[in-house]
Amino acid sequence: MFIQLINKTLKEYRDAIDPKGPIPLYVQIANLLEYIVDSRGLKPGDRLPGEEDVAEMLKVSRLTVNHAFKLLEGKGLVERMRRHGTIVKDQFKLPLTLVENLRFSDNPSLANLCNETKLLERSVVPAPTHVQEDLGIEPGTETIFINRLRVVEGIPIVVSYAWYALKRFPELMDIDADEFTKSDIFLLIDQHCNKKLMRGEREISSVRLPLRESKLLGVELWDLGLKMHAVTFSDNCPAESALAFYSGRHVSLKAEVIRKAD
Repeated sequence: MFIQLINKTLKEYRDAIDPKGPIPLYVQIANLLEYIVDSRGLKPGDRLPGEEDVAEMLKVSRLTVNHAFKLLEGKGLVERMRRHGTIVKDQFKLPLTLVENLRFSDNPSLANLCNETKLLERSVVPAPTHVQEDLGIEPGTETIFINRLRVVEGIPIVVSYAWYALKRFPELMDIDADEFTKSDIFLLIDQHCNKKLMRGEREISSVRLPLRESKLLGVELWDLGLKMHAVTFSDNCPAESALAFYSGRHVSLKAEVIRKAD
């Protein structure tokens, strides 16, 4: 059943494959196969068509299709098994609930999962333009910059960048670096700065992951991901400006929606 569905989709998209385009042909085919896996409900263990069949349907060489399958295998999306062909691999996916959880660590999806935080950088820097706007501070104002990597079940999930006005949160520079790997930063602010970050605004968009973020998340350059721009408030004053880049391969977003009364 799935083979017939995949074959039908391959034929539908055959004209979208451009041998003369700027993207290598095998990459286009790999992207198409990845799209089929994601959009057609294929599950771990489902088998993809053989190289010869794909090559015939797309009117390309078998060698090109072979390179496409190798690319998908390198991404961990499929497994090539002798006598069984190419099958879809099980993919770790972390559904993040956005509505009621201000902190990453509060997400119920993390329950019973092994997760860790790596502190990549902590320094004092002049506020970038977007941080000036988010926090309502003057150009040149010193901020504490904190860069972290979140890892769940051994898989890098999100790279985060956060800025705090140095004058408001000087204690963040005095906290032992090891504490940033063991405790949520909001809890550290509660404990060391005597301030509570209780409300936040989040803007989420799809992005192609740049060089640094793709390396840290262990994905291909320009792989699809999610970017979250966040401003978090303390006593109704903007206290934190943050950017976070999520691996689109391993994260999905979940939100509760409610119909207003007529």
